[in-house]
Amino acid sequence: MAFIFSIARRYLFATDADGRAALIPYIGVLSVALGVIVLIVVNAIYAGYSDTIQRRLLATSGHLLLQDHGAPIDDWQNVASEVESIVDERTAISVFPVLSRQVLLRQTQTHTEQNGSGCDLSDPLTALFCDVSVPDNQPAADSVSSTGKDQAAQLLAYSPAALEAKFNFPPPVLEAFERGELVLGRRLAQSLDVRVGDQLRVVAPPFDPNSPEPEQRAALSVTLPIGALADFGLYVADAGWAVLDFQTAQRVFKAGFGSDTLELFVDELHLVDTIGAEIQAALWPQMRVINMKNQVAQATAYIRQEQQLIALVVGMTLLVASVGIVSGLVMLVYDKRREIAVLRTMGARQRDILLVFMLAGGGIGLIGVIVGVGLGVLIAVNANEIRLLLEAGFGVELFPVKHFNITTLPSKLEWSTVIYTSVFAVSLTLVASLYPAWQASRTDPALGVKGG
Repeated sequence: MAFIFSIARRYLFATDADGRAALIPYIGVLSVALGVIVLIVVNAIYAGYSDTIQRRLLATSGHLLLQDHGAPIDDWQNVASEVESIVDERTAISVFPVLSRQVLLRQTQTHTEQNGSGCDLSDPLTALFCDVSVPDNQPAADSVSSTGKDQAAQLLAYSPAALEAKFNFPPPVLEAFERGELVLGRRLAQSLDVRVGDQLRVVAPPFDPNSPEPEQRAALSVTLPIGALADFGLYVADAGWAVLDFQTAQRVFKAGFGSDTLELFVDELHLVDTIGAEIQAALWPQMRVINMKNQVAQATAYIRQEQQLIALVVGMTLLVASVGIVSGLVMLVYDKRREIAVLRTMGARQRDILLVFMLAGGGIGLIGVIVGVGLGVLIAVNANEIRLLLEAGFGVELFPVKHFNITTLPSKLEWSTVIYTSVFAVSLTLVASLYPAWQASRTDPALGVKGG
């Protein structure tokens, strides 16, 4: 058996008549390695993107949402207590109140003097450029010039505990939030050309245009300070979100003690479906339960489908490599047919010759897989750093966050995929070696005697 391995090793690193190394085995190794590298990296990036986008979407929206059919939830504390009693001790659950408003943000130039003249808040356009008297404990509105930039945004109000649980913000952001100051997405701040310490005019439509109360029919216009800029991890959030403390927002929006939505976060994600159904049954028809886990999974299902399709297409490169291995071994058999015949006359059996060339072909695949797995894992683990390096070197954006909705190139190395790719590549090279090995085993021993 050692003799067979030594012959296979010699044919694996074959040389020509002049002693120069044959290129064919090395080209086969390179082809297999490239195919393995691409498969590992593509699968890692797709798996990382799917996992990252789902986690961040759920972090921004919650696993379950409770809504009162469009009406504010005035007794949300009691609803939260009832939800916790339904869940019991199966898993930990967090319930956070949320206020949400579509607003218009306007860059302003503030002055120390206040106008004091009234304005018609029922007209949002008029309210945009005038001063507003604000109740006690509410941020004051200053005299504002009309030279700023406008930007539509989503103004979201959370409790400090909710903000800390949902987003991994540094202490300065949390401190500004607790002071009742605005926290803007960094890209939104760039669009408005504002920075920390500037003032923003916030204009919101009437809360209830049909209400008999003038305050409910009036558009809201108030100036708020920018306390911090933040990265939410999603492009749509970074480019369109402004976050405010829940109690401050209740005063600003005149929302009393109500909440638009209750966000529920469940520690055991696999229990979301069961818990959601139980909450819906217990609170129906009082509340509507929205399962965001299922909605996010449905919205991102295309990513896995694309991953499977791309993996299938990239896997074709291994088939091309196997064709190259077949042709290379066939040429090797033809070139070494006299040596093979000599081995036959020395007593080597057909199955020994078959095994020699199977080992040679399998060796090409094995070396290619080892090189491919090593480089593929290295590239997959450092995918984002390599992306930044290439972007800086070539001056092009390889991963536009505007299209992919996340700010970094994610990568999640799945070792099951690495093992599957390795086994597939080696098996393919072994199958590709069958025909050349069979052809070699049928070499006529008489060629060794005839000398040709």
